[in-house]
Amino acid sequence: MTGKNLRNSLRLTLWLVTVLLGVTPALAADDSPIVVLLSASEVAYNRPVLTFTEEINRPVRRYNLRGNINADPQLKDKILASNPQLIFALGAKAAYTAKLWTRHHQEIPVLFAMVFNWHHYHLLDQKNMAGIAAEMAPGTQFINMTILSPQVKRVGIVFGKQSTSTVNEASQAAKLLGLELIRKPISQAQD
Repeated sequence: MTGKNLRNSLRLTLWLVTVLLGVTPALAADDSPIVVLLSASEVAYNRPVLTFTEEINRPVRRYNLRGNINADPQLKDKILASNPQLIFALGAKAAYTAKLWTRHHQEIPVLFAMVFNWHHYHLLDQKNMAGIAAEMAPGTQFINMTILSPQVKRVGIVFGKQSTSTVNEASQAAKLLGLELIRKPISQAQD
């Protein structure tokens, strides 16, 4: 996703969170913070956090779960005690953590982004969760590929057990486009 597309997706999602969940972070009068949870210290998170911070126009407290959660076992309690206006979670670990932490705090909206295979984590099972899909549909990827390289007739796909639904979707899309899909399941990352 390009920087411009990411900014537009964030703006649209912030608007949706505002309308659907009744949150107005930019207009809130109280001191409730906006919390940003990061799964790790990945450079890929810097741009979305910067864009989000500029758009939200409110003070933001940023927590890296890789470092903060080990250094401060009471992090969850501190964050929830601050009565956050919104939790913005980047990455699967942060999104799933925010889901668990707000399970009994549905009044705290959670916006997630940059989570691949987000269906696997059942993130939308809670009414306080909304997000931006990180992946593109397999059919869209195949169409783009065939436009750029019309000679491609066979595509290989390596996948883990959590990606079964995506592989099924890819199989259907490949069949519609006349592509042969070669599947190789793996059980460990080093495979």
